[in-house]
Amino acid sequence: GLLPKGVTLGRNQLYQGTSRIEAIYYRMSQFQNVYTWKGAYHFSADFAHWYGWAHLQMSLIEIKEEARKLRELSKLKK
Repeated sequence: GLLPKGVTLGRNQLYQGTSRIEAIYYRMSQFQNVYTWKGAYHFSADFAHWYGWAHLQMSLIEIKEEARKLRELSKLKK
């Protein structure tokens, strides 16, 4: 699975009170990753790229940017 062994998610953990990074990761794992896999499985490079891989890469950029912002905020608080 995607989560480390021993980690369990509660019912509402993915829908309520999640951080922006968690929400983006959820979208990546539940939708974009699946579209990439389906496109590759069906030999549809166009679908795999435009509906999967491209969105995964954009989401990764969002996560990195959010992480950068959180690090900056952490430095300001110190």
